[in-house]
Amino acid sequence: MMKVAEIMTKSVLTVEPETTLRDAAELFSAKHISGAPVCRGEKVVGVISMGDIIDFTTTAPEESVGDAGREPDDQRLEEEEEEDADAASYYMNLADDSADVDDRMQEPAFAERRLYDEHVVEEAMSTNPIGVSPNDSVVDAAKVMQRRGIHRVLVLEGETLKGIVTTMDVARALADGSLG
Repeated sequence: MMKVAEIMTKSVLTVEPETTLRDAAELFSAKHISGAPVCRGEKVVGVISMGDIIDFTTTAPEESVGDAGREPDDQRLEEEEEEDADAASYYMNLADDSADVDDRMQEPAFAERRLYDEHVVEEAMSTNPIGVSPNDSVVDAAKVMQRRGIHRVLVLEGETLKGIVTTMDVARALADGSLG
């Protein structure tokens, strides 16, 4: 029976808990991956996925980091006015013939864009990462992923990260005929 160690990715991209959600999302996009282990030094403290980031943004607290200590009602009114003005000027400037659309698209004018810069991976990550041993069978790893509804499992020896196995790794082994 094929072992996890035979199909795992040994060189694992990790992120730190203090990484901003924007940096994590951009890294995932650049590397064409959907998630990564979160490590503090050598210790795995969680897993973050694009799904976790999206879930966080839909349930994020209304108060942003820069608004701490202000009255909620005054803050909300001021934010709504600022967002309305930002949105109006943003679209008016886009329509202006002299506007550089590419530059405008990079401006963090809306709360959704600021959210990615103001919050970090630690706030959105899944704690209690699911792991398997390098000596576990690939079938057992696939069953863990299927049962938990996840797309990756960490390969751990004790608390040491040795690799990662994704659903794509399992599919590749199946397609190659390696799983029999």
